[in-house]
Amino acid sequence: MELTQALVEQIVEQVLQILKGAGQPADHAGKRITAVFSAGLSGGETACRALRGLTGRGYSVQALFTPCAQTVNGPAWLLERAPAVQICGESACSPRAWVEETDLVLIPVLTVNSAAKLAHGIADNRALSTVMAALMARKPVIAAVDACTGDPDVPVVARIWNQNLRLLHQCGIQLVSAADLEVSVRNRLESGGPAGCAVPGPSPRFAGRVLSIRDLRQMGAGRLYVSSGTIVTPAALDEARNRNIEIIQDNP
Repeated sequence: MELTQALVEQIVEQVLQILKGAGQPADHAGKRITAVFSAGLSGGETACRALRGLTGRGYSVQALFTPCAQTVNGPAWLLERAPAVQICGESACSPRAWVEETDLVLIPVLTVNSAAKLAHGIADNRALSTVMAALMARKPVIAAVDACTGDPDVPVVARIWNQNLRLLHQCGIQLVSAADLEVSVRNRLESGGPAGCAVPGPSPRFAGRVLSIRDLRQMGAGRLYVSSGTIVTPAALDEARNRNIEIIQDNP
C-alpha cells in the first residue's frame, strides 16, 4: 500500500485520538463491531471517518466485503482511510458463529442492490449472510443509507427503493446517514439504547389526483414528490412555501 500524505495524516489523527482518550474510562473497550461493506462509494468517505473515530475510542472493528465490494471499495481502499480496521478473509467459521462474538453489525455503505437482497431474505454471499445471522440473533444492525436514498426519475423505481428500506426498518435494521454512524454506534453500545439521531427516510410521494392544503398539514418540512398529472391547488402552494415544503412534480 502506497504511503500517501492523506494516509499519513489519517494515521496521525488516529494516534491523537488514542492519546486523547488515554486515562479516560473506556467501558466500551473490547467491544467488537463487524463492518459489512457492499460495493458502493456514496457516503463512503464519511463512513470511514466514523470508523476511525470508533477505533480511536477502543472499539475493535473488523471488515467483511461482498464479492463486488472486494474490487470497488475493498481492503486497500478501506485501509487507506481507516488503518486500524482489521480485514477479515474467508474463514471456516460460519456467519452464525461469527456473529456470536460480535456486539454490533455495521453496514457503512448500504447499496440499492444489497438493500433489495436483504429486504427479501437473499443472502448469497458471506457478508450478507452475516447480516442475516445478526438479525436472527437479535444483534443490533446499523446501516448508512446514503447510497440508496436518491430520487430516481422513474416513480416505480422510487417506490421499490422506499419499500425495501421500510422492510429493512421493520426487520430491525437501524437506518441512518453516514454522518450519524459514529454517534449511532456509540449510543447503541455505550448506553444500550437506540441512537439519538434522526433516522433519514426517503422523500414522501403523494399518490392522489389533487394535492390540497389538508394533505400538506400532515407532513413536515422537506421534499414532496407528486406525479405530472397531479393538480396542486393554489392554497397548497402557499402552505408549502410557508412550511418550507418543496413540491417536486414529475416531468410529463
